[in-house]
Amino acid sequence: MERTLSAADIAQGNNLEVMLSVEGIQAGGIVETIPDGFTFVGTDHPADRYGISGQKVLFSVIGENEIAYRVQARTVGTWTFSGAWDDAVSMTNGTIAESQVTVSQPYWGGSGGGGATNSAATPTTGTGESRVIQIEGEEITGMIVSGAGLPENLSVSCHYVDLPATIPTVPGEVYRYYNLTIPAVNGSIEGVMIRFSVPMDWVKNQTFSAAGVSLYRYADGWTSLNTTLTGTVNGSYTFEAESPGCSIFAISGKEPDKAAAASVQTTQPTPAATPKAQVTSVAGAVAEDNETAENSLIPLVGGLAVVVIVIGAGAWYLYRGRGTEKEE
Repeated sequence: MERTLSAADIAQGNNLEVMLSVEGIQAGGIVETIPDGFTFVGTDHPADRYGISGQKVLFSVIGENEIAYRVQARTVGTWTFSGAWDDAVSMTNGTIAESQVTVSQPYWGGSGGGGATNSAATPTTGTGESRVIQIEGEEITGMIVSGAGLPENLSVSCHYVDLPATIPTVPGEVYRYYNLTIPAVNGSIEGVMIRFSVPMDWVKNQTFSAAGVSLYRYADGWTSLNTTLTGTVNGSYTFEAESPGCSIFAISGKEPDKAAAASVQTTQPTPAATPKAQVTSVAGAVAEDNETAENSLIPLVGGLAVVVIVIGAGAWYLYRGRGTEKEE
């Protein structure tokens, strides 16, 4: 049983392909433990034969030679994948050798006072295409613009701004205001992923932690965008925020409990929907590691137990029949 990763070093935000070689198991189960720095994206394995329990992905095996799945790198650091397998036919089990991968901060350019370059990227939203915009010399370090018919040379302007008198102050303790604009394009923009950072020293002097920092967008009022803390780099916290488009933005922060009570709330990341799958694996694989995972494996135990019992009963009757012939 082996695991192969598509890369040993990957940039934050990119996808990693994981391939499991499962030759020799006719019926059984595999439990993969995804490190905290990654999130599960998907798999081509049949939907009714895998399930998710926290950072564990449970696969049933019925004659496959390999199983592939995809994860996304969310946090900078070195992370370890681990797993366990259980063969219901031979009644054996074991662990899969650990695999390490390093997630690095993507390069978004050096100093330069708000200049920007761009490149093509894998689509992040919708069914169109994406462009990566690298912004130099700002706390807003980059953008991924998704849409349809986007030009190859898509550009963006990012500058510090003083808040106009006609716009109210953003909720919380503001770090800085920005104006992000994209020149008119013939295509359509479906969404923008904005990457930004704030100094750890600034957060340290506030009454809130890094979890209370959000990116706000102004459009007939301030809206707290879905903001995710992704890691730390060079003395700064790094974040990602999802926005429907460009406008005036503000990096601001406040204590999460106060944010929940305010009229403009700090939006927390929405967990990906867990597929409603009947997990057909075996309990022995990771029962001792995670009680929840053990409970998730219960549906398969019955199914595979029936298969094993039927096979065993057939063999027993065949043996008895041959014994009777010899006695006669």
